[in-house]
Amino acid sequence: MTRIVGVHGVGNYLPEPPALAAQVKAGEWAEALAMSQHRSRGPQAEVRVAYYADLLQPPGRQNAGDLDPDAESMLAEYLKTWIPEGVQGSSTWLLRLAASRLAEAFAFSPQATFGFLSVFFSEVAVFLRERGAFVPKGHVLARVASELAGADVVVAHSLGSVVAYEALWKYRIGVPLLITLGSPLASPMVFQRLRPAPVGGLGARPPGVRRWINVADRGDIVAIPPRGVSKSFKDVDADVHDSIGLFEFHRVVKYLQCREVGSALSSPGALGREGDLTIAAACRSYRLRLRTSLLRHPIPGPEASASEASESP
Repeated sequence: MTRIVGVHGVGNYLPEPPALAAQVKAGEWAEALAMSQHRSRGPQAEVRVAYYADLLQPPGRQNAGDLDPDAESMLAEYLKTWIPEGVQGSSTWLLRLAASRLAEAFAFSPQATFGFLSVFFSEVAVFLRERGAFVPKGHVLARVASELAGADVVVAHSLGSVVAYEALWKYRIGVPLLITLGSPLASPMVFQRLRPAPVGGLGARPPGVRRWINVADRGDIVAIPPRGVSKSFKDVDADVHDSIGLFEFHRVVKYLQCREVGSALSSPGALGREGDLTIAAACRSYRLRLRTSLLRHPIPGPEASASEASESP
């Protein structure tokens, strides 16, 4: 059975115990892959998700829109893409300015854009931080690496692509196929902070990865610059930037169902072993395991938890 391991992006924190949260996310990813119109039928696949969102939650979580200095610095760098002349102000004002400019450029909701940017920069800054009282990177990389070991395919979305990249390098994990989705790896605010650091202005495919495919929608506001991954990293096998029509504020579901991902997973040479994939049986298995876990570990306020899980990207 082919083993697919997903690495989620920002905004995926759930209050459940980490093991149960990982099962919830795995079920969502398996369902999305099963519903894809662009996937061939074939051998079954097990879908797991390396869950790490709980490790990014600092003690005494900040209010939405209140960025720490690291996140504020990254936001200021990001804004240079849209406002070359530069701006200054409080983190909340900068967030509102960024949301306004992006909403105008892409016809997004300013409120939704503001919320997304708040979460994105907060979580990315926490992961990339190397000094201070709260530095969870080592714990994040260790947990994710333990899930990536033995995977046939790693599918990493958003911040998850940064986490997967560093974990694959640090632990030298062998993976036949790496697919990155909506990745900010090439964005200046992330690229210069990567470990290992780029050499001569270039990063590189992790040594244990056989093939690397990057997919980004043209409307994904953090997957910048266009085709930046193939320009900034050596040995990227494909870098697809197209109007997939899936942005929905950077959610992973539509990415998992797009033609490019279906083609990569269905390609006879994609894995070097088994070829085509089917996910439906994995969905049924995860539903059964999730029900069993819920019976063993009941969650207070089931309606609220179910609602949060269904609305998370």
